[in-house]
Amino acid sequence: KPVKGKAPDPGPSVLMALSAIARLEAGADDAGAQGDLRVGVGPNTCSPDLMTAAACLEVLRTGREWLGRLALRRGDVKEAVGDFADLPDSFWTHWVVGKQAFADGRFRDAAIAYGASVELWRTNQARWRSNWMSRLGPQPQMGPALTDLGGARLLAGEMAAAISALDAALSADPPNARAYYLR
Repeated sequence: KPVKGKAPDPGPSVLMALSAIARLEAGADDAGAQGDLRVGVGPNTCSPDLMTAAACLEVLRTGREWLGRLALRRGDVKEAVGDFADLPDSFWTHWVVGKQAFADGRFRDAAIAYGASVELWRTNQARWRSNWMSRLGPQPQMGPALTDLGGARLLAGEMAAAISALDAALSADPPNARAYYLR
């Protein structure tokens, strides 16, 4: 029963995270969803009446992936590193490590991290397609991802590996002008 003069209980934070994820999937404004995601994954509250603990953890994990992806869209690699810090098996965790290494001029390290992220995505695609919450997470675009991998390999002096990655980028995304240029 509501108490007069007191704000109603907002309920489990996982609902706010799930709502923000749904809006992002529908193409909503990043800024509004980001604020709700921060609130939703922050207190990390779940209710056993709504979903299992495992399902709740999947929603919160996906919310953190979206927060990191939104930070990357804004070019905030430092914030993205923090958002992905506790997600060691995420494509995005390896990707942001590669972004940071590339920005620091450590191209070989960037190529290794980018390569690990692409390999992780390739080997886990079937599992991620079968997991309902993973399907709602931010999906990488393989053409641009492989282009970044090729660019890092090029700058690391790994010419054959760079050409291979750029060829794969063009297969995944034929109109990718950046891949053509680097190739």
